[in-house]
Amino acid sequence: MFWGYKVFKPLVWAHRGFSAELPENGLEAFQQAYRVGAHGIECDVHVTRDGVVVITHDGSILVDNRPTSICDLNWEELRVLSRGSFIRFEDLTQLPDQGLINIELKEQGTLNGLLVDSVTGLIRRYQWQNRVVFSSFSRALLDLLNQRMTGCSLAALWASRLPAADEFRDLLPFVDGVHVLASYLTRKSLQAFQAAGYSVVIWDVTAQPELDRWIDAGVNGVIIDNPLWAAQGR
Repeated sequence: MFWGYKVFKPLVWAHRGFSAELPENGLEAFQQAYRVGAHGIECDVHVTRDGVVVITHDGSILVDNRPTSICDLNWEELRVLSRGSFIRFEDLTQLPDQGLINIELKEQGTLNGLLVDSVTGLIRRYQWQNRVVFSSFSRALLDLLNQRMTGCSLAALWASRLPAADEFRDLLPFVDGVHVLASYLTRKSLQAFQAAGYSVVIWDVTAQPELDRWIDAGVNGVIIDNPLWAAQGR
């Protein structure tokens, strides 16, 4: 089981790496995030049609000025068409062994099962079960993860007003955390969700004073483009 929230408060997730300074979702951004003190990195994943887990936010690339879905390409086609601009999830083995990883799974439609099987297979191969949190906006993906990797840490991504904690549990009985857009969190809902046993993490914080207020309020984690904010001003 993931241990990070028991040790760090708040746990600082570098959003797509140190994306305030470097190209997002790249090895250099991830490496620099750890160097400046982030506890973990947050990354987005999609899957190619041959089951390679690719780290990228967007699910398509332009081919002849037309968008082409990554899930419609195999890895070698994607590598050539993108001129090597994407990295695979397995390339994260080049990062520090102690670094934590927040994996946001993107909806893949009919390939949801392939994505979940591919990414959980890599987690088992590298024995990273205690280092990772899975997060998604997709209930279908969270449900699949719960079925196929028992005991993993799951967080629902949330970009609207939070329901009551008991209603949330009825909706998503298998998650242990909520990663909520900061503008939709209130101190009351923070306290209620923590009292119900959830880890509460905020994202899309655009100014350091706002971050400081939420750290003072006791959030469990923050997902930020500039992990140095968590140290500056404290």
